[in-house]
Amino acid sequence: MSMRPVHATEGWAWARAAKRRLGDAQQPFGDPIEATDREVDLAQAVTAFARALRSASAVRKAVQGVALPEGHDWDALESFSRRARNALEHGEERLDQPGVGYLFRREGEDIVVYDKPKGATGWSSARCSKRQLAAAVDALEAWFELETRI
Repeated sequence: MSMRPVHATEGWAWARAAKRRLGDAQQPFGDPIEATDREVDLAQAVTAFARALRSASAVRKAVQGVALPEGHDWDALESFSRRARNALEHGEERLDQPGVGYLFRREGEDIVVYDKPKGATGWSSARCSKRQLAAAVDALEAWFELETRI
């Protein structure tokens, strides 16, 4: 039995979750608690997008010749989302260890991940605009909808 429909359906659900959280993250806020809520929404959006990309990878491995939609740098988006997910899931524990760490934050219209992998001599960063992320989420959601029909 092919796992393609399962991965496509799961990816579609994660892409939809990312889209909802991105929408929530864009809502205006009036106080520091709401501002914190928006940051958490953004973090959840990036994590859901990373999960959706993992499902997309499984679909592409299951069916030869299947490709993600053109017009997006999927490798860069996958790298960014993986680093962001690591920052969110392991940031605190890694910052406690010398030479290893992650930071995830919003800078203007961009989401930025700073990391210093074990053994690295300096910090590096990855950046993705919220607009670029939203467009990729929309494209991925539509792609999964097609894949679930096939």
